[in-house]
Amino acid sequence: MPVFIPTCCQIEFGYGEGDNTPASLKDIVSRVPPQMWALQLALVLFRECLLDSTDAGSHFKHYLATLPRSYGGLPMLLNDSEIDELQVPSVVQDVASRKQFLSFFCDTELAGLERAVGVSMSGTAHRDNVALIDWAVSTCATRGVLIRNADNTYLNEPSSGGHLSSLLPVIDLCNHGNSPNMRVHTAGNGTSLQARRDIEVGEPLLIQYGARLPNRRLFIDYGFVPTENRHDNILFGIPELQTALACAKLRTPSVFTPPPSGLLGVDELQKLQDWMLVHIGQVQEMASPDSDLLVSLKYNGTFERSAWALARVMCADTLRLACDVSTSGGPFTVQNRLVERRAQLLLHELCGIELGRLPTSAAHDESQLASLLNTTCGIPHPFEPGSVSVRGAEARESLIAAIRFRLSYKKIALQGQYENAERGGYLGLQAVSGNEEE
Repeated sequence: MPVFIPTCCQIEFGYGEGDNTPASLKDIVSRVPPQMWALQLALVLFRECLLDSTDAGSHFKHYLATLPRSYGGLPMLLNDSEIDELQVPSVVQDVASRKQFLSFFCDTELAGLERAVGVSMSGTAHRDNVALIDWAVSTCATRGVLIRNADNTYLNEPSSGGHLSSLLPVIDLCNHGNSPNMRVHTAGNGTSLQARRDIEVGEPLLIQYGARLPNRRLFIDYGFVPTENRHDNILFGIPELQTALACAKLRTPSVFTPPPSGLLGVDELQKLQDWMLVHIGQVQEMASPDSDLLVSLKYNGTFERSAWALARVMCADTLRLACDVSTSGGPFTVQNRLVERRAQLLLHELCGIELGRLPTSAAHDESQLASLLNTTCGIPHPFEPGSVSVRGAEARESLIAAIRFRLSYKKIALQGQYENAERGGYLGLQAVSGNEEE
């Protein structure tokens, strides 16, 4: 029998006929970027917590009493040194910008929240309210649930790119799984949790937090890294491929810079660069039309078709090779053995460069992670030498999550490097040179 939660028992923002979120609070929430959906929902939870402290109380007081008092691992609540432990530049930048916005939001919007929630906060210190918002963000990030419609679309996923989750008592105890055995969907005037198949006794109940989420999204948004994730990947754009092209020392002209003197005539160069731009546009349209993150290295170390197509385009250094790449399916099929070998070398170099940007090796991370997992105590509080505080325990969990994330990232890059070295060996990758003719 499915679990049914009526709409009146759900904490959500801006959806449903029974939504009673004050207009002033909605105005504040509208100023939060959609990718920070946890903060959007947290402001509604924040209001319920303040109402619970009044004589009138909150309609959700019994649910609030069941929520944990502390969480660890949510990236946007890490300190600067903990964020640095993530190592991956794009993720560090994303987390740091979210943390900066959260700090700015608390400094500038807390005064307006008193009017928005309709509850006086004059008796509480600013730092207490900041701590309450931090707690609410952690709660919503770790327990927020996306609801699907009957047509398998998400009920509360606006077109702006973010999504708004709901807090669903009982249902929010389910964890995420890539192969979920439960489904959350709309059902009448509420939300239902229903089994996808027969459930064994003692089997964990798993739902899906979102479709095809890679580890960076699961970690940044929810604060955890799964052991296995077939949807995990590393994303690269043209700048990274241009760097790999230079480091691999392939005699290939760049779309953006002139080639070495004497490589091509001016007319031939112009035609080749025009050809490159056209085909890069075709690859981008197929791979990611709204982003400069064009190509993906999948969890098993293989590049998607768009990566190979882009590499082939960038490695065709004469119009003859370009014509070969253009025929019978274009850059998405193998047409020329020399171009294919160069593309192999380029993608192999791309993985090596990505690994070289990270300050520690995968072996170091595995050793550090094993050491932390074998430690039962927390990390000593920085202001109380020799003591282990709640913050110390949270810091340990945060460090474990950070190491797990960067380790999973490095394993993909290592696998990609290995796969392309192995595959390239069969094509005579070591023999590629600028003077070689097919």
